[in-house]
Amino acid sequence: MDTFFDLTIFQTPITGLNITLVQLLVFVSAIIWVFFITRLLYRSGQRILTRFHVEGRMLHLILLSLSATIVGIGLVLSLGVLDVAAPLLVKQILYFSIPIGQTELSLVKILWSLVVMLVASISSKYFRTILRNQLLPPFDLPRNAEFLLLRFVHVCIFGLGILIALNVAGLSLTNFTTILGGLSIGIGFGLQSIASNLISGLILIFERPVRVGDTITVGDTFGMVNAINLRSTHITTNDNIDIIVPNAQLVSEPITNWTHRDKQVRIKVEVGVAYGSDTTQVKNALTEVAKAHPRTINQPEPSLSSLVKAPEVHFIHFGDSSLDFVLYVWIYEAREQHPILSDLHFMIDQKFRARNIEIPFPQRDVRLVPPNAVEGSIIN
Repeated sequence: MDTFFDLTIFQTPITGLNITLVQLLVFVSAIIWVFFITRLLYRSGQRILTRFHVEGRMLHLILLSLSATIVGIGLVLSLGVLDVAAPLLVKQILYFSIPIGQTELSLVKILWSLVVMLVASISSKYFRTILRNQLLPPFDLPRNAEFLLLRFVHVCIFGLGILIALNVAGLSLTNFTTILGGLSIGIGFGLQSIASNLISGLILIFERPVRVGDTITVGDTFGMVNAINLRSTHITTNDNIDIIVPNAQLVSEPITNWTHRDKQVRIKVEVGVAYGSDTTQVKNALTEVAKAHPRTINQPEPSLSSLVKAPEVHFIHFGDSSLDFVLYVWIYEAREQHPILSDLHFMIDQKFRARNIEIPFPQRDVRLVPPNAVEGSIIN
C-alpha cells in the first residue's frame, strides 16, 4: 500500500518535480481547508465590521484584502506539502515562456503589459478630470463638443498605452500593422455609412447648425433635439416619441431650425370670408382673437428679437368664392405652434359666428340646357 501511495503520478512541467499520489491528496485537502477557513472568516469579519458601522466600499475592500491574505498564506503552506519552495515556484511560473513566432511570451511580460495598460487607463481618467473641471470651463464649449474632446483624449492615451504594452510584451508591431491595414480596407467598404455618420456628427458638433434644445423639422419629423451623438441625433416629438436620425441625413438634407437664433417664431392663419363682408370688421375680429390668446406676443418687447411685431392682418387676394385674409402672429415658443394654431382656429370660428361673418365654401352653378336647344345652337 505504501508503495502505491508513493508512486509518482505526474511530473510538473515548470519545476520538473515528481508528484506522488499522497502529496496530491494532501495538497488538495489543504486547498479545500484554506477556502473553507477563508469563507468562514469572511462571514465572521463581515458581521464584526458591520457592528462597528463599516459599510460600503470600505467594508468590501477590507474583506477582500483579508481573504486574499489568507488564501496567499494557505497556498504557501500547501506548497510545502509538495516539497516546493514558494519563491522558487513563483519565479519559475513567472518566467515560464511560450514561443510565439520569434517572440518568447512569458507571464511576467503579460503582467507588465497589464500594468502599463492600467497606468494608461488611470492617467486618462485623471487627465480628463482635470480637463473637465479646470481647463475646459473657461472656453464654454458645447456639451457634445466637450464629450467628443474628452473621448478623443481617452482614445489617444489608452491607444498609446496599448502600443507600449505590446512593446513590453515583446510583440512586433509590424505584424499588427499589416493585419490592421488589411482590415481597414474591408471595413472601409462595409462601414461607409457609419463613417459618413461619424464625420457628419463631427460637423454637427463643431459647426453647430443644430444644437441640443433646438426645435427642428427634418422631413416629416418635427420635434426638439434631445442629444447629438457621433453617429445619430435624437429628436423628441410632441408625442414624447424619440426619433433616431442618422447624422448624415441632417447634413445632406434641408433642415428647418425654428430656434437657431431665438425661440420666437411667426405663425400664420389663413381664412376666407364671403363676398360682401365688411373687411374692416374682419380685420378687427382677427386682431382681437390674436391678442386675446395668452401665449401670443401682442407687442414687441426689448428682450425679444427685433423682428417680432404685433399681430398683423393682410388681405391677400380675391378668391373664387371668398375674400382671403392671413393673420400673422408671433409666439414665444416654436414647439407650441400647433396647439396655438388650433386654439386660434376655434377662437376665429366663435368670433365670426358672434359677428355674423360668414365663412364660405366653394360653389358651382350648373345650368341644364334642353337637348333641342343644344342641337339648334350647333346648326346655327
